[in-house]
Amino acid sequence: MTLIILPLIKTFKAIYSLNTIQKTKMKKVIFLLIMVFGFLSFNIDNWEKVNSEGDIIVYNTKVEGDKFKKSKVETTINYGSINKAEKILKDISNYAKWQPKCESSKSLKIKGNKITLYLTFGAPWPVSDRDLILESTFIREKNKLIVKSTCKPKFQEKNDAYVRITYSESFWEIEQKDGEGLFLRNTSHSNPGGNIPAWLSSSAVEDIPLELMQKFVKLLK
Repeated sequence: MTLIILPLIKTFKAIYSLNTIQKTKMKKVIFLLIMVFGFLSFNIDNWEKVNSEGDIIVYNTKVEGDKFKKSKVETTINYGSINKAEKILKDISNYAKWQPKCESSKSLKIKGNKITLYLTFGAPWPVSDRDLILESTFIREKNKLIVKSTCKPKFQEKNDAYVRITYSESFWEIEQKDGEGLFLRNTSHSNPGGNIPAWLSSSAVEDIPLELMQKFVKLLK
């Protein structure tokens, strides 16, 4: 990682010697590089296949110092388009159509390529329902779409009916294949907080990613 970070630092220093227009263009390039670096660093792990159905495969990996594993689900389909995938991901009010256990969803703020959203999730008794605030950043580059979502638990006051999730981050990588079809990958890591039974923790990183991708690709038809 050091080999990547040091050139970025040098580039930031060089920005100050540029004029206003050059600075604006350079900052956009740097922002894209940081997003890509964040995605790559999030995916450099030792993954183990834990679930699959058809062409959809789910992987898990352990995270040092965290009892909750990181999950990755990916597939390739011979239909769909990046435009349609982006439209689905920006259609916040309909997240329950493809987000497992999601009971409600709404946009809190939209600015540029960032959307702040609020989600609520049902949980089986005796586990309490959860709510989650995410800031999703959309990066579109030619035939690829990357969406990075990070948790913003203090964006608005807590709702006493839910346990607020305080850590969650995920990446969508969607790439248009030559001709027709898409490659899709979703990588995520969350800590739901509170006491979670072992069986539910396993389901969250094995069954739920599979269900998420199954529902998502159906909407792309």
